[in-house]
Amino acid sequence: MIPTSNAELLARLFHGLYEELAPKFGYETREETKEFDLNSNNGKLMIAVCQQIIDLDYGRIFKT
Repeated sequence: MIPTSNAELLARLFHGLYEELAPKFGYETREETKEFDLNSNNGKLMIAVCQQIIDLDYGRIFKT
């Protein structure tokens, strides 16, 4: 599936890497969330968080 926004793309990338790295840190993710589902509450939340990250004013936060 082709992401429809930068936030969805970032959420999908984050999710994939998180699932890949979790076992290396001794963490087992939940079976029902191993696949990214943009229509689930978890997927919608991840996309919303990623959109907030994209929208951040880094200059204001880090005073650059």
